[in-house]
Amino acid sequence: GALVNRSRYGLEKREAAAAGGVLFIGVNFFLLTLMSLELVNYFDRQYRAAVTSLNRYDASWRGYDNVKNALLSVLWTLYAIALLILGIIKRSAPARVLAIGLFSIVIFKVFLYDTASLNSFYRFVSFISLGLILLVAGYLYNRYRERIMQFIQSSEDET
Repeated sequence: GALVNRSRYGLEKREAAAAGGVLFIGVNFFLLTLMSLELVNYFDRQYRAAVTSLNRYDASWRGYDNVKNALLSVLWTLYAIALLILGIIKRSAPARVLAIGLFSIVIFKVFLYDTASLNSFYRFVSFISLGLILLVAGYLYNRYRERIMQFIQSSEDET
């Protein structure tokens, strides 16, 4: 990447690209972690404020927890979409790989964690959202498969 000056450090082109990719993935992991922690902390503060004001356990905690988990999945999905768009526009393989990995994590989270912890309404919304995302992704892949294959082959030729 741009932050790794290969001539300064005597790196080969592949080494510089790999170092830039690792740095890119690390920075994005850090940003996603910060955004996730902010979201979780916001809902935890809301819960603590509700418990403190009532001076007892608040049954609405389950509602905060459901919304928090659903919005965490939405946040990760939106971040993955932004990474995918960035990867396509900038022709960045690390961005595309990170986006696909994050999509996979969201899918597993919805299927494994959200189905066990969310109430029926939020579970329904999670599955409908996931289904729509997968349908749109499948449609776009089918419609633009020739371009995608050309794009993948051209990025393999560059490395």
